[in-house]
Amino acid sequence: YRQARFDGITVPIEPLTLEMLASRCSLFIGAGGTMTREAAVLGIPTLSVYQGALLAVDRYLIDQGYMTHRTRLTAEFVNRFLGAVRRQPPRDDLLRKGSAAAKLIKNVLLYGHGQYMAQEAR
Repeated sequence: YRQARFDGITVPIEPLTLEMLASRCSLFIGAGGTMTREAAVLGIPTLSVYQGALLAVDRYLIDQGYMTHRTRLTAEFVNRFLGAVRRQPPRDDLLRKGSAAAKLIKNVLLYGHGQYMAQEAR
């Protein structure tokens, strides 16, 4: 990817944080993992090339227009996709739900189910 024909394409040597990725990315092509979903929720035009059965979260993001799934990509499709889509605002509602879910999981793991329920009641 260091050849002249790839000018304008950045292939990072070091891992990128999600913040770095979101600020520099005009298109995200991912294999269907967590970062693919995060990019979609942040409103970055996202293509998933995941080869297996899609999870419900992927189907939801696709149905809502925040992610497109193709098992095989061509340069022509990517060019048409880039010409047809625009960056969208982040899905704050999904970000809040994800944060609440992470908090719930953390509290259940740290305090146990019964203790967590008692702590939430306070």
